[in-house]
Amino acid sequence: YIDLIFMSKDKENVVQVDDIISLIENKFDYSNNIINLEDNEIECVVKNSNYNKSVSVYLSIDGYRESEARILNNCLNILKKGDHRKRYHLTVAYDESSKYMAEKIFPLLSKYERLLRYILYLKFIRSLGNNWMEEIIKNNEKIKDKSSKIESVLEDFNLEDYEYLLFEKVYSEDPTETLKKITEDINSEDFNISEWRKNLDSKKPLSNWERYFNGNNLDCISNNHNSIRKFRNRVMHNKNIDYKAFIKYQKIISEANEQLSATANYIKSGRISTVDISRLEKSFVDLIERSYNCLL
Repeated sequence: YIDLIFMSKDKENVVQVDDIISLIENKFDYSNNIINLEDNEIECVVKNSNYNKSVSVYLSIDGYRESEARILNNCLNILKKGDHRKRYHLTVAYDESSKYMAEKIFPLLSKYERLLRYILYLKFIRSLGNNWMEEIIKNNEKIKDKSSKIESVLEDFNLEDYEYLLFEKVYSEDPTETLKKITEDINSEDFNISEWRKNLDSKKPLSNWERYFNGNNLDCISNNHNSIRKFRNRVMHNKNIDYKAFIKYQKIISEANEQLSATANYIKSGRISTVDISRLEKSFVDLIERSYNCLL
């Protein structure tokens, strides 16, 4: 069921039951406390509070399946839209259709987070061994102090931390140190700008995603991780969920899980993907060249 509360927006702060009933009659096929919507019967009970400060509308339907959740959510969305919203505040006090959708999508979100953590452990530890925390985490200002437990550090991460870990661009070397080195080398007889260009390519700021997962078929994760994280927060904090969003993220997260599973198998097979340096931006190299020219 769904429990809606109507409040007036005017200074009198009074809501009349008859006004809300008229509103419902104008929006639905409604009689004898029953809304007929898409060949489904929704029980609709309207009650006022003490002193007419608010009116509650209770919507309920027999059954606890996706079809009933969709119908209730559709009914809710109809009530949330229209000219009457100029006169009334509407609070969704309880929404069991959202509860149903959260329960159904939670296993997909749980699988996503577990698989994501799995491929990170596989990739980083296989590539770097016991240096992986130093290389991957300690260079990132936003997560470097998250944990010092090399065996289980990612257990302390949430999806926002994974976002910083994977997509935040970081330098492999402090740019000021690089500039210091190049200015020291400029006066040497064997200084070669071409060699420095090649050297700087490897120092270009990159995300760990670019360094370690470029070439893997994981576009569903790179394109949707942030939105998955936000949707996951709605689910985990028991917020109201729209049915269209439920269908959308059910599809996105399922596709992401398929890609993560395939990538885990790919990594376990021993094959390695590499970063195509030729595709990277040249902004950092250009910066160094400009600094070099200013020094001449």
